[in-house]
Amino acid sequence: MKVQDMAFASAFMRLSLAVLDRGGPYLPTVEATLCEDGRTVMLDAPDGQGHWVTASYELDQLTSQADFDAYRREVFG
Repeated sequence: MKVQDMAFASAFMRLSLAVLDRGGPYLPTVEATLCEDGRTVMLDAPDGQGHWVTASYELDQLTSQADFDAYRREVFG
C-alpha cells in the first residue's frame, strides 16, 4: 500500500466518523478536490443536517489536475 493510499484511508475514516457523529449516513457521498498547491486533496461530505464535513490529505508528489482526475476515477470509481 502506498503512503498516499494510507493518507486517503485515514482522511476518509476521519470524514466518515465525523459524519456518523453528526447523525449522517454510514457511507457518505464524498467529493474530492485537488487544491491549488497540487498536493493537498480536500474531501467533503454532507453530514445529513445541511452542513459539510471536511478532511484533507496530501499526495506524495505534485499532481496536475488531469492526473488527479484519473486518480480520482481510480479511487472513487
